[in-house]
Amino acid sequence: MSDQRPCRHTVAVAGIPRVLDIGLVRNVLGHPRRLLDFWVLGIVTAGHIGLEVGDARVNVGSGDYYLLPRRVEHGGLDNAPFDAAFFHFLPGQQGGDGIWELPITGECSPVLNYVELLRFLEANFRSGLMSGEELGAQLWAVLGQLAVMQQIG
Repeated sequence: MSDQRPCRHTVAVAGIPRVLDIGLVRNVLGHPRRLLDFWVLGIVTAGHIGLEVGDARVNVGSGDYYLLPRRVEHGGLDNAPFDAAFFHFLPGQQGGDGIWELPITGECSPVLNYVELLRFLEANFRSGLMSGEELGAQLWAVLGQLAVMQQIG
């Protein structure tokens, strides 16, 4: 966890990622301050969270996502309870499979059930039926859905 960088309010995720972990958290009170060597995509499913990501301050509510770049310090701004689905991941190779440009927070599709999708993917990941690389293709699709939502929102 070195090489801390400032955060742009829009970030680029390059290439099909490799997922390190996936899961759901419930009734979390705020978010710890930390600096990670991997990215985090969180989808808030209930409640809200205030976050500081580098030099940006954002509020993320139910139905929104947050994207925390690696090597950018981040932390919660309040202790409000929230539920979220999350991916911890490493991006793919630069220039290998395209790039998604996304704001660090935005709206998710209201017609997709991300909790059920995450439950399905997590069960397959934990059982060994899907590797982190295979799960990365699923995450890449989710990032694409989020990018589309930002264009039409």
